[in-house]
Amino acid sequence: MYHLARVPGGVMAYFFWALQAVNPSTSFIHEAAVTMNAIGLLLIPVLFRRFLGWTGAFAVAAFYAGALVVLEELWKFWNPSLTPLFTVLIWWCLLAYVEDGGR
Repeated sequence: MYHLARVPGGVMAYFFWALQAVNPSTSFIHEAAVTMNAIGLLLIPVLFRRFLGWTGAFAVAAFYAGALVVLEELWKFWNPSLTPLFTVLIWWCLLAYVEDGGR
């Protein structure tokens, strides 16, 4: 089992364990994290156009892509983050819930 000491701990440890079951290479893990971050970036305009329109959604994606913390995460080899994709999905679900009046 892959031991991981970071928040949220258990969930990420199982996710990294599943990735290592596919390919134990550290390069593969890093590429998977970068790919998930890129998917999150590409999902921003698609998901958020409902709330912001195309122009606003592309502007948010551009600000997100240019943020220093995002760029730093993409180039960090040790302990890559998988949270941007899940963060985009959580924000979209929250906005959809609020816009639909909690239905």
